[in-house]
Amino acid sequence: MDGYVPKPIRHQDLFETIQTLVLNVPNIPADAPAEKPPVEVLDEALLASHVDSDPQLLRDIVGLFKAPGLRPNIGPPKNTAR
Repeated sequence: MDGYVPKPIRHQDLFETIQTLVLNVPNIPADAPAEKPPVEVLDEALLASHVDSDPQLLRDIVGLFKAPGLRPNIGPPKNTAR
């Protein structure tokens, strides 16, 4: 903390301290945040390497996850508020 106002706080002391602190802050514009490169969601080469570059095997494995009986029913969240 750069400024100290002792108790009991007198409004004049408080305002003078705030003004001193505000006036001592340089007016430097903030740099714009750097744009992040897009995140690669799927590394196709790595995925292919896990199935020995066999596209049919990959389709079969993905198909298992698409089978209606093998995945839970995903829907909107249930209202838990009471």
